[in-house]
Amino acid sequence: MIGFRARTLMAMMASAALVAGASLALAQEKVSKEQAPAVDKARSDFMKSNGAQVKILTAVAKGEAPLDAKAVAASEKLDQNASEILSHFPAGSGDDVLPKTRAKAIIWKEWDKFTAHAGDFKKTADALVVAAKSGDAKEFTAKKTAVDQACGGCHKAYRSDPKK
Repeated sequence: MIGFRARTLMAMMASAALVAGASLALAQEKVSKEQAPAVDKARSDFMKSNGAQVKILTAVAKGEAPLDAKAVAASEKLDQNASEILSHFPAGSGDDVLPKTRAKAIIWKEWDKFTAHAGDFKKTADALVVAAKSGDAKEFTAKKTAVDQACGGCHKAYRSDPKK
């Protein structure tokens, strides 16, 4: 039987390969000015989905909700979203084109760094799923903290304050 650490390592290696492949493919795409508002709306909805999952998972980490099937489902949804995140950032959809978006234009100037952040998100989300399925609340909380740090690092660098 494969141990917890081995499963986590295998999941992290698989996610790194997935993110690297997606990064190469997406770095070449650019949306038109006409397409950009729809892309931004879809990205906003996608990020709200992440926020909804994080809300469920935070309650578990704080001991306010059980580490149950709902928590596992939320961690799996967050992990799925981590696999798709780069697809929500095509070139031409930043704040240089859309004044009200929170996606900073520097994302596409620093695409390698941005994709590294996405890779960190995927790795930590993979580990969170494994921890959620294990039922180990202490391990789950540690992995949830790692997800929060991965998200926060990217948001600090590449997300602007809300615009009116």
